[in-house]
Amino acid sequence: MAEPRQKAQQIASALMEQIAGEPDGARLPGEQELARRFGTSRFQVRSAVEMLIEQNLVRRSRGVGTYVSRPVEMLISSKQPPSFHAIVQAAGHRPRTKRVDIDQQAQPPVEMARMLGQTEGLKVIRLTRLGWVDDRIACCSYEWILPHLVSEVGVALGAVESLHEVLRMGRHHPKRARSTVSTEYPPADIARRLELPRPALAWRVQTLSVEAETSAPLMVSRTWHRQDVVRVTVES
Repeated sequence: MAEPRQKAQQIASALMEQIAGEPDGARLPGEQELARRFGTSRFQVRSAVEMLIEQNLVRRSRGVGTYVSRPVEMLISSKQPPSFHAIVQAAGHRPRTKRVDIDQQAQPPVEMARMLGQTEGLKVIRLTRLGWVDDRIACCSYEWILPHLVSEVGVALGAVESLHEVLRMGRHHPKRARSTVSTEYPPADIARRLELPRPALAWRVQTLSVEAETSAPLMVSRTWHRQDVVRVTVES
C-alpha cells in the first residue's frame, strides 16, 4: 500500500507546482488526461487530487470539473464592522447574501439568550442566510436579533442584502463586541446548504454585536464558512 500512496503523493506534488501560478477558478485537466500525462491510473490521479482538496488547494464541482482554489482572506477584527459584506468588500471581492428562512418568534439557545442579556421567555427574530463570494457559495449563518430593533427585517432584507446596513437604517450602530473562531464539521443541514461535496471541516465564527455607544446587545450570529472559499484570520 505504501507504493501506490507514494505515487499519488508524487502526482500531488507535481500538480501543486503546476497550479502555483494559476488564478482562482483555473480548471485542471480531466482525470483521463492527467493519467496519460503521468503514466498512471485514474485511481492514482483521483487519490492525488483528493490530497489537494484536503489542503484546500483545489475544489471539485461534481460532474463539471476540478478548479484551482484561492481562499479569500476574511479578517475578523474589532476595528471592522460586524458585516460579511463589508469584510468581503474590504478584501477586494464581491459579496452577496440571501435570506432562506425567518422565524419572527424564535426561542434562542440558552447560550445565545445569555449573550443577549436575557434567559427566560426571550423571543427573537432568527434568520438563516447564505453568503457568496464572487458567486461561490461561502457561508451559512444563523442570526438571532432582538425583535424591537427592526420592525420588518424580512422586508428590509429584500431591498438591502446587508443586515448590518438594515440595522443602520434603523438608527443602530452595530459594533463587534466578541467573536470566537473554531473549526468543526458543520451540522448536516448546514453542510447541505454549503453544498459540501463530502464531509469537510468549516470555519465557525460566532459573534456578539452591540450598540457602539451603549454596548447594549443587538444580535448574535453563528456562521459556518467553507474553508476552500475563505480563510479566516483574527486580529486582536
